[in-house]
Amino acid sequence: MKSHFLICLVALSVFAFSCSDDDESVSVSPAPATLTAAIIEGTWHITQLVKSGNDISSHFDGYNLTFHDNGNLQASNGTKSQMGSWTAEDDNGVTELVILYTSKDDFDELLSEDWAVVEIADAKVTLEHDGTNGVKDYLTIEKN
Repeated sequence: MKSHFLICLVALSVFAFSCSDDDESVSVSPAPATLTAAIIEGTWHITQLVKSGNDISSHFDGYNLTFHDNGNLQASNGTKSQMGSWTAEDDNGVTELVILYTSKDDFDELLSEDWAVVEIADAKVTLEHDGTNGVKDYLTIEKN
């Protein structure tokens, strides 16, 4: 009986120590509260917006985004302002920034999506959305 126990213990030890701890392919989505805390601080601007493989970031040149803690989202370029809404949600373990504009223009057509968080850095948030035909859309905002 002791020999079976010893064999099992050795096998378990070999198995445990042979596992690699380089989990580079595993990404953990930050909590919605982490996203909220990051984006309600200051104003942001779009540095990259790629839809269906086309970089259309220039559509939003000069606009600053303000994510208010009450869920309102304001985009302003000093002369024009667009109002929308936002929420940070957990969708099956993936934190999403859900943006909704109802203005029937570029803001609605190009930004209103459920954007999955790829990365949150000090002054940058990188997002992606499963677009049409399996092509991912990308949105990057940076703090002003």
